[in-house]
Amino acid sequence: MSISSRTIPKHCIVPCATSLFWVAQGVKIFRVDNPHTKPFRFWEWLIKEVQSRDPDVLFLSEAFTRPKVMKGLAKFGFTQAYTYFTWRTERWEIEQYVTELAGYPEREFFRPNFFVSTPDIPPFHLQRGDPWMFKAACACGHVVEQLRHLQRL
Repeated sequence: MSISSRTIPKHCIVPCATSLFWVAQGVKIFRVDNPHTKPFRFWEWLIKEVQSRDPDVLFLSEAFTRPKVMKGLAKFGFTQAYTYFTWRTERWEIEQYVTELAGYPEREFFRPNFFVSTPDIPPFHLQRGDPWMFKAACACGHVVEQLRHLQRL
């Protein structure tokens, strides 16, 4: 598989070729650590190159950064993104966040990943093992199901 490199700097070719190698081996999901620290144009190009060869390949953005930047990464092709869901502990915070994600224009392009923690940045309530948080995680399953329903409309 050749990569068109007329306008692409050489240092961008190697990551793309590496990604394409793994796609050829059957890899379908790439978790990208801190993509917001690299130029967005690079990701837009790389994702298009990879998905032009295999549209089923997914890119997960592990970017704990400002919401505007996270949404920008989604617009440039990241299939799914980590979110600050874990650090929202009050009911009003969770409702506000889910409403934002289910509304326009976010629901058209931003696919958040609701997970309870990340091993390198645990939120305060998981550091202490607060029992209420584990009950809240079960209740959030209902909120996520409502979000899925809204996206189907």
